[in-house]
Amino acid sequence: MHKGKKDINKFKSYYDKNKSLFESKENINQLVNNDAINIYNELNRKILINVAFIGNKNSGKSTTIGHLLYSTGNISPDLFIESTNTTNSLGISSYKFSWLLDNIWDERTYRKTINPHIKKFEAAKYDFNLIDLPGSFKYKKNIIKGLSLAEAAVIIVEANNDINDIIDKEHIKDYLIFAFSMGIKQIIIAVNKMDITKESKYSESIFNKIKKYMINLCTNIGFNSNNIQIIAYSGYTGHNLINRYEDEDNFHTNKMNWYKGKTLIESLDELKPPNRDFNSSLIISIFNRYKITGAGTVLKGKILSGKLKRDICFCVPIGNNIIAKGICSSIKMNENYYNEALAGDIIGVNIKGFPLEEVYACNLVFTENSIKYDKNAEILRVKILMMNKNAKIKVGNDITLFSYTLNIPIKIMKIEYLVDEANKILEIEPNEIKNGERAFVLIQVIKKNNKLHNWQSNYFDKYINNKILGSFILCNQDLIAVGNIHDIRV
Repeated sequence: MHKGKKDINKFKSYYDKNKSLFESKENINQLVNNDAINIYNELNRKILINVAFIGNKNSGKSTTIGHLLYSTGNISPDLFIESTNTTNSLGISSYKFSWLLDNIWDERTYRKTINPHIKKFEAAKYDFNLIDLPGSFKYKKNIIKGLSLAEAAVIIVEANNDINDIIDKEHIKDYLIFAFSMGIKQIIIAVNKMDITKESKYSESIFNKIKKYMINLCTNIGFNSNNIQIIAYSGYTGHNLINRYEDEDNFHTNKMNWYKGKTLIESLDELKPPNRDFNSSLIISIFNRYKITGAGTVLKGKILSGKLKRDICFCVPIGNNIIAKGICSSIKMNENYYNEALAGDIIGVNIKGFPLEEVYACNLVFTENSIKYDKNAEILRVKILMMNKNAKIKVGNDITLFSYTLNIPIKIMKIEYLVDEANKILEIEPNEIKNGERAFVLIQVIKKNNKLHNWQSNYFDKYINNKILGSFILCNQDLIAVGNIHDIRV
């Protein structure tokens, strides 16, 4: 029998034997309000949670998602056959799961994730969008974009790395800070590659060392310990993905008898759905755009608030009080078309009426009666927290600001004062801001030829009004600071 066919039969048998994991239902009324439950029920949908997978390069994010999708029947068997045959022919069979997601030429050539990939996953209680993000810090723009779509995150840590590698050499801490700054409060710490730990395979002591370090790191950043789960697993062998056994071991051998925690799929179903704003005005954050022959302009983004229906008029402020308008002709989610989408949904929208060049991957979309602002910001008054022991901020510094799907160059105009956690003033107009210090700062959006760099318009809001549009991260080559917006001057 063909190798790919054997794998399909094996996984089908595996899924059938563990069907009960996917059929159990629990009362979720305590987790979200009844209005939200009723809205999803009316649309014949399960509640959706968007989960980002973050971690260092080669930690196994794509492999984990690919294996989970296939072993639960959430991905096409034909796609798995193609991936398996291709990777086997190239002598890189260990990539058979990751290539289910990393499917563009550059990603397969350089064997790393570059763009965010979003895959639907149906579990027992909820539907999920699993968002696979790059592991290389050079793609931080795409990492932050992906995190702006998520309400929870799985941070993957390699068990075959020395603990000092995790602490000193990689960007685990930076990615967790990114997640926390983007409003993510729920974290699953997933200790991967337990099958190839340095001390011995499936080492309990290695897991405990990583567990202690990671929980301490997360709580120091600000995550509530009640919202942190931690699991031990192997993304490649399948151990603890959906049960305690290895896929390659005919489902009978448990090599981690010492581990009494949850599997990855159990941890996902333990996440709490976010409270979403279905009743406010429609706002969509765009993170990509396409021109499709015969279809026209297609925007991909996340609904931040409100509801979207077909045939409504879309409005995109593009600067200087100019509004581009178009009609929503179709709504697509995970390869299916819908008549309606809700806050929290990641969607593709076909727009008729305005050209692609008028819209950018940082714009916000409104309905005609919901446009409240075109915040073509000149000056932002912000509060920042320095997060880099090797950097300082001084007046005149040029830095890149990342906020939701937007990244723009800014200049530090004035450091007003240093403050403590309660905003008590510690020093007026200091010369610099050092690691661990908080400060109120005036920053200027850099323009070229009286236009915003790369884009015609950008959008912010005060943090008190909108936590997504009011939060930001400051980076150059490394993470420098995080902050929120207190005032906007246009």
